[in-house]
Amino acid sequence: MSYQAYAGTDVGLEREHNEDFVLHDEELGLFVVCDGMGGHACGEVASRMTADCIKRVVHSQRGMVEALSAGVAPPNALAELLRHAIETASQEVYQASVADTKKRGMGTTCTVLLLAGRFGVMGHVGDSQLHLLRDETAVQLSHDHTFTAEAVRRGAMTPEQAAQSSHGNVLMRCVGTRDTVQVDTLVFDVVPGDVLVLCSDGLSQYIEGADELMRLRGGRGPKDFTRTLITAANARGGSDNISVICVLATPPAVQQGAPVEARAASLETLETLRGIHLMEGLSVHEVMLLRQVFREQPYPASAFITVEGEVGTEMFVLLDGSAEVRRGKERVASLGRGAHFGEMALLNDRPRAASVVAATACRTLVCDRAALSALLSEHPTLSAHFFRALACALSLRLDDIYSFYDTGVKAAGEVVAGSGRPTLFHGSHGS
Repeated sequence: MSYQAYAGTDVGLEREHNEDFVLHDEELGLFVVCDGMGGHACGEVASRMTADCIKRVVHSQRGMVEALSAGVAPPNALAELLRHAIETASQEVYQASVADTKKRGMGTTCTVLLLAGRFGVMGHVGDSQLHLLRDETAVQLSHDHTFTAEAVRRGAMTPEQAAQSSHGNVLMRCVGTRDTVQVDTLVFDVVPGDVLVLCSDGLSQYIEGADELMRLRGGRGPKDFTRTLITAANARGGSDNISVICVLATPPAVQQGAPVEARAASLETLETLRGIHLMEGLSVHEVMLLRQVFREQPYPASAFITVEGEVGTEMFVLLDGSAEVRRGKERVASLGRGAHFGEMALLNDRPRAASVVAATACRTLVCDRAALSALLSEHPTLSAHFFRALACALSLRLDDIYSFYDTGVKAAGEVVAGSGRPTLFHGSHGS
């Protein structure tokens, strides 16, 4: 996959100095927006130091980036690389502030995008932002680490209260004010036609979310889109430095064959996840977070995906193909695209209640308990939403089981395999 990108930064209408710094390295696939703070010259130092350090660390692991582009290295390895790069930058900025009293208290926000093959990797601290524009959907991939944004996510404040709060620009995390920092990371699929926008809060404070970014784009290329956004921020007040990087993944019309198929497969995977009961009530961003812990696994026809009586740690989602649920030698249900099964393995070590066998060649998404637990431990709000959705999915299945046995008693054991909806399990199974 190739990319077109353009970066711009502007001092704005009220500031004398530009403390933002943008890094735009298409060859490395690295894009960084930093919004410095700490008084005259110090913010500028912190933002530049951070971007330079991140580039140096990523460049030192260029082989890993190339391996991921070739499909050899796991994408999560690059998330850890960005985490390490930003943590290293925070240490260096902090040490520089300790060594020079004039720089005490300097720091910066930091939003990083690393593109490798069909993957995008985000590293993020502060209230600069990363947005994804795909077809008619716009999603903010980063979470602001401000007092009010954190309060809204935890349910301690409504969005309306946050909008009226005088603490909206108080940062809970930033790079360099301490020698350690907590870094958000995200790995996601990038498909041809995607537009990715990195920006400082000099833009985001004047833009009503990702949906307005979509409207302002209006089919513009990266250069014109970047300039349009900076002009809009200045026209609406320009009270802060404004920095924007726009990146366009090469559209399908430019790349023929396999990239088009890859786009379709990637979109299909995300839409399949969004459509299952287990994801009901979750935002697009939350589903994208969960997508990180699902890996694709094919199975040939007649292969056992789960085995009755064995202890497993994985749940499965059928991307395509069909499968049968068996207890002993009896077939009790048929599963098709979008069905999910094995969720109980995410909760405990009880033996599988049934076997699931591929009736045709199948592609599945597999989620392991350990990977899921690690992700949810970093995202408590997502954890609450996910387990509520899991409880609802299991409740629906319990209703189906009761209905199945009631029907079975009345029909002398006949199974309703020919019903219009998935039998027994509402499109899912807890084996």
